[in-house]
Order: sequence, then C-alpha cells, then structure tokens
Amino acid sequence: GSTYSEPLLRYLFAKLSTFQVPQVRAHCIFLTFFTLYLLLGQSCCETDRLLQGQYLKDGQELVSAFNIFKLKFFNFKNSSNRYLGIVYNNLYLNDIQERDVWIANRNNPIPGGPGSLTVDSLGRLKILRGASSLLELSSTETTGNTTLKLFDSGNLQLQEMDADGSMRRVLWQSFDYPTDTLLPGMKLGFNVKTGKRWELTSWLGDTLPASGSFVFGMDATFTNLLTILWRGNMYWASGLWFKGRFSLEAFSNYESLFYFVSNESEHYFMFSVDRPMMKQHFPR
Repeated sequence: GSTYSEPLLRYLFAKLSTFQVPQVRAHCIFLTFFTLYLLLGQSCCETDRLLQGQYLKDGQELVSAFNIFKLKFFNFKNSSNRYLGIVYNNLYLNDIQERDVWIANRNNPIPGGPGSLTVDSLGRLKILRGASSLLELSSTETTGNTTLKLFDSGNLQLQEMDADGSMRRVLWQSFDYPTDTLLPGMKLGFNVKTGKRWELTSWLGDTLPASGSFVFGMDATFTNLLTILWRGNMYWASGLWFKGRFSLEAFSNYESLFYFVSNESEHYFMFSVDRPMMKQHFPR
C-alpha cells in the first residue's frame, strides 16, 4: 500500500545504483520507478484528510503526506475495546512495528465493536459507536467548510476552510490534548488567559491506556521547572531552567532537546530535534 512507498522507493533506487546496466536500460528502469513513485505518492497524499460529512471507519486510516504517522482504530492484545489513535510508522528505522503516540478516547474505549470518526454537518468532530455519538472531540460549531488533516508532525487538525481552499482557522488539534508522548512541536506548560494546561499523563498499564497516576508537565508555581507528580505529590523535578539548560545535573544532557517560551499569554517548554521522527515517550 501507499504507506510503504517512501522507504520502498529509497530501497529500490539504492539497489538500482549498484547495478551495472546499459545507459538506455537504466533510464527505462529509472522512469519505471519514477512512475511508480508518483502513483504511490499521489495515493498517499489523498488519504491524509477527512472531509466534512465523510466517515473514517474501522479498518480505514488516514496517512500523513510522507507516511510518518497514521490515524486508525485499533485494540490491544487480549482486549476487544477499540481505540482511535495516531501511530508512528517505524519503517524509517527498519522496524515494522507501529507505535501509538496519541489516543483520542483513552478513557472512553469503544466496547466490543467497530467505531467510526466523522466531521458532522455543523463541523463537530465525533467518534461514533454505530449511529450513536460516543465522544465529541470538538464541539465548536461552524457554518463554514471543515476538514480534518493529519500532518507529518503527528498533529491532527480540524480546520475551517475558505472557499478558495485555504485554511481560515484551526478549530481543534490533537497537540492541545497530549496523552503520554511528547512530539516535536508539542507544548508542556499552560495558557495564562484560559488556564489550559499541556501535560503528559501515564497509562494505567502496558495495554491499558486510561489515565494513570503520573503527570509530567510545568510546575504551577515555578514556570521554568518541569515536574512529575504522582497522585498530586512531587515525584521528580528537572531543576530550574537557567541560561538554556536545566540545573539538575542528571537532566542537563537533554538541554538541546528543549527550549523555554514565556510571555503574557503562555508559559511552556517545547521539544525540538534535528530528526523529525524522534519522540520523547513518557514511561508507563
């Protein structure tokens, strides 16, 4: 399928470069591979969004433009509960195992049957069980055209679109509702005006993604400090952020991964790396 197009084509082109073939034949092979690449690429890019009124059904998936992330329904071993989540495609690291990085309904699984996702006529984003609404991810109503899009960053955005196809505004995005994994571009902190917090919450178990007892985020008093709370009590602290690094020696090796933003509207840390496929995963 199109999910494997990028790594597959890289492999084929690498193999082609090692062969000693006549120039004309090499051109023919290259054009064949190039045509295949265009076809697979086109197929891929057509599946990164869900239009208003459409349904993403169990067994179907959205795939980001360069096949890095997928949105789909899945269940864990020895459980019939179904979850909607974003999974990381590890083909780039020679590992075919998919790894979840975000789960929409971690505390509201679909029991014993298939579900679906839709953007309804009012622009609301809903997870359905049969014909009934199980969970409303975005309740903002709009008369404009809305589209759900999965980006190569791992962010899932519900966008209100203008008539010319350009984006007018973001109505909702998964980066504002992290679960237990921090991806580049996600925030750890809070919005001063709304009180909205961005933080990671552990799972209850390896195959039970419901919210657990550990919370990783910005300290409520000292905004230049990251903490892990266990049932509301201090479990771990990063040390204060000062001059581009954390004061805790054991954590100072990670200063290149974080940067700190503080203004009148928001205080947050953000994770950033050169390799876009890397991620920080909160221990379960």
